[in-house]
Amino acid sequence: MMSRSIRCISLAALLAALLPAFAAAPGRRLYREGVLPAGALLRAELPGGVVMEGSAAACASCHRRSGYGGVDGQTFVPPITAAALFRERAPRRAELFGKLYQEELSPAALARLHSLGTRPAYTEATLAAALRDGRDPTGRALDPLMPRYRLDDHALADLAAYLRTLAATPAPGVDEKEIHFATVMTPGAPGADPAARQAVLGVLEAFFHRKNTDVARILRQPPLYKDDAAAGARRWVLHVWDLTGAPETWPGQLAERYREQPVFAVLSGAGGDWSPVHAFCESEEIPCLFPETDLPPAEPGAYSLYFSAGLTLEAETLARHLRETAAGRTLRVVQVFRPGDPRSAVPAAALRRSLATVKAIRVEDRDPADLATALRTGRPDAVVLWLPAADVVQWAKLPAPPAGGPVPRLFLSWSLLGRTLPPLPEPWRSHVCLIDRFAPPGVESPHAYRAHAWLLSRGIPRIDDRLQLDTWFTLSLTEAALMHLVDNFSRDYFVEAVERETGRVPNPGVYPRLSLGPGQRFASRACAVRR
Repeated sequence: MMSRSIRCISLAALLAALLPAFAAAPGRRLYREGVLPAGALLRAELPGGVVMEGSAAACASCHRRSGYGGVDGQTFVPPITAAALFRERAPRRAELFGKLYQEELSPAALARLHSLGTRPAYTEATLAAALRDGRDPTGRALDPLMPRYRLDDHALADLAAYLRTLAATPAPGVDEKEIHFATVMTPGAPGADPAARQAVLGVLEAFFHRKNTDVARILRQPPLYKDDAAAGARRWVLHVWDLTGAPETWPGQLAERYREQPVFAVLSGAGGDWSPVHAFCESEEIPCLFPETDLPPAEPGAYSLYFSAGLTLEAETLARHLRETAAGRTLRVVQVFRPGDPRSAVPAAALRRSLATVKAIRVEDRDPADLATALRTGRPDAVVLWLPAADVVQWAKLPAPPAGGPVPRLFLSWSLLGRTLPPLPEPWRSHVCLIDRFAPPGVESPHAYRAHAWLLSRGIPRIDDRLQLDTWFTLSLTEAALMHLVDNFSRDYFVEAVERETGRVPNPGVYPRLSLGPGQRFASRACAVRR
């Protein structure tokens, strides 16, 4: 009997947890996509008779996926989360400080923020008045930029049900004292040798130690200061998730680690094929910030952010360069790649998609005789070696181009080479072009000195500048984004803060420029072909 009672209680608890999510599903689509429960597009009207519909009219287009709004141009967009709408509002200094003193708001927006006072909680009736007539529960007119919606009662109830769930509880991985993060290391990572791995972990561990020292100091401040600074103060806890074995086993390993201890976000890390980690983070809605991978998925999703599109970006840049230099001629391109190696096969496939005529050579046995045949019979305009330095060295004695014809340009990936050009014989050496998605060599960012000084002061040796500076940037960005959140620990809000802060945090210069906008997931879009 007791066992049956326990089962009934458990079932009741499960239903209680699931019913709000089911009730909120139609409202979620209305909020995010601007699609009404019956499938028609949501319509809204702005001052002057301008009509918007669909995604342009969706709440998320201004208030963002998180519901926390923010600053759009010089306009303040207020939060519409469950806590912001359905509780009595009392302005909080910690949340308003940045908007009042760190943003370039219009005089009207500043006046509204300064005049914020206590406001009663919304009900469905006052929410309807806000959406249909532009009035808050006190009767005060909302900002003129707030659209006016013609929602029927059924659609309004669906939207209200979703808004009651929006950021209603802190995200997993956060409690009153700690915020948990993971970093993921997979086999086949660039720089996955133990020394480089430890150097990256050294940056993570040193940064977490410094952050936790600061948190302890903040919590010791007098009460007046604690009200502002301590609201979001949490001790950072790092979990290192080392994955082993074949990639198809990684989702199970990740799920087990996550069950043991949920984390708020995945920071940095390194991997070859990042797709299994990416898929896991997207399915669990875990922000994943700037892992070191040459192979990010083509569709980055909502929660995974990358430094660049990696080798795919290199292939697309090369295709554009070849088209521009071909001057309308039909291109003849020979690619050398290893089919079993994704870091070789993926960019080869991307180049093949981007060019109409590409001759591909498979080099499973690394036999230069195949290339000699292609040079003799195809007379290519370009030869592309999607190979790491070790393989290029094997090809150091490249077959000479046929006599009497032009020497084709030889394209090499600077990242696959490890940013070191191997010895090549003439005439190939004088025809080499490097595909490079990093900052030009020899030009060091002023912020690199700051990062190097930080690392040196903590006794971290310079083993792999790129990995270590990228890790430092990711952690600095995380800290800046969390300061923007205060104590509103929403993962969606965190991702939006990262989008905003990426272009503001000092860039240590591994990439020429880093910035993100709403919905963008590749921070660097720069890539060059240089001799």
